[in-house]
Amino acid sequence: MINHPANLTQAYADLAHLRGMAPAILEETVAANFSRLTAHILP
Repeated sequence: MINHPANLTQAYADLAHLRGMAPAILEETVAANFSRLTAHILP
């Protein structure tokens, strides 16, 4: 798989499968982590 933004959907699906979780839950987790990481930078 080539590292390209168009491949994020498949990458999330594959990672969710490996972790035994639904892709939607993985997406929520990643979004929450990103928000915590950038909370002090982004208003």
